Amino acid sequence: MAARGRYRRISDVDRNLLIDAFEADDADYLQVADTLGIKHSTARSIVGVYLRDGRRNKLPKGGPINQKVDDDMRDALQGYLDDNPLLTLRQLNTQLRADLPDKPFVTTSTIARTLDGMLITLKLAEDVPEQRNEPRILDAQVIFGNWFLQVGVLGHTVYIDETGYNIWTRRSYGRAPRGEPARRVVHGQRGKQVNITFAISGEVGLVAHRISSETVTRATFEDFLATTVQECGMLFPAGEHIYLIYDNARPHIRAQLPPDAGNFTIKLLPPYSPFLNPTEMAHSAFKAGVKRTLGLPEWQDRFGDQDARVQAGVNLQVWRSLRLQEVAALNIGCAPPGTSFSDISPSMSW
Repeated sequence: MAARGRYRRISDVDRNLLIDAFEADDADYLQVADTLGIKHSTARSIVGVYLRDGRRNKLPKGGPINQKVDDDMRDALQGYLDDNPLLTLRQLNTQLRADLPDKPFVTTSTIARTLDGMLITLKLAEDVPEQRNEPRILDAQVIFGNWFLQVGVLGHTVYIDETGYNIWTRRSYGRAPRGEPARRVVHGQRGKQVNITFAISGEVGLVAHRISSETVTRATFEDFLATTVQECGMLFPAGEHIYLIYDNARPHIRAQLPPDAGNFTIKLLPPYSPFLNPTEMAHSAFKAGVKRTLGLPEWQDRFGDQDARVQAGVNLQVWRSLRLQEVAALNIGCAPPGTSFSDISPSMSW
């Protein structure tokens, strides 16, 4: 079968000749069509459009695609997400109709395509404290940075902070066949947390640590400060000044150094400034190891091993806490040890 040829394009000049002939004599326009080489069906169609719509010329083709979502609607969507990034597509569409009732109706799928075109994607959300970027907080961060450059670099700096986890601590993502959820079988309730306190130095790495199932209080934190002072005495040259730097959490604010810590000074971090504390990176490395261990099915089985618990003579809560402390002891080496401190050294470069 031969390929169909291209349709002949009828110019506006020929269209006007046909219509003029039709208005002069109804039958004469078909003779004009024969003269111009236009099919009778096409000529009748041109005349029919003229009688119905009064249009002589053909409609323009090509040009920009008609888009329902214009710049005003995009600006509105951007504003909604700036105020609340957790809005669903349906909520965005409802708000858009309420604020711009004269705009065309659009579906949620159109909203989704529009957001893709605006380079707005779906991702994990995080909370940011309202006061984080207040002028007084930013000024405090600048003051701390200037202190570090002028004073902190002249001595030894040791950063201190705590982190915690429980038997349900896990990675946020897992793998499973397409269409099936990634699920991990856990035992019972998540129970109490185990708290780990780290003292980290950019020169020697992990200075001291403490594993406990109890809540951190001023008394327990002062005990850890005393341990840190003792360890620093063995790791740093005698008589040189050492700064202990940590955040302003409630147990930290009024904590006192032991009486024999003459060459030690406490320096509090500005509020809402975890990025200034290198122990946050040590926590990440440590908890990554903890998550690997807790992800093993045998460890979840151990948390629910009633025979072993009865043999140990403890209740279930104590049994779980002991096992969590064992997990911490197994992974304490994941925090930067000794001089292997490349992971957190960038935080020390201002």
